[in-house]
Amino acid sequence: MHIQLNLGVGSYTLTVAVHSDATTHLVNNYDWWDKVIGLQVVPGPEPPFVGSAWLPVLHVERHG
Repeated sequence: MHIQLNLGVGSYTLTVAVHSDATTHLVNNYDWWDKVIGLQVVPGPEPPFVGSAWLPVLHVERHG
């Protein structure tokens, strides 16, 4: 799987959570890892922009 991030210059961290509800994380949290990894995006050859990027949400369902 490949996810293109399209992030602006700056510092970022990744938080990972596993829960049972697709609409909210407020019930049945099975696991939550805050700041699993940190990364720094440095300026590249692309034109600069201000704002955040849209990131797709990965939805996994268990069948069976």
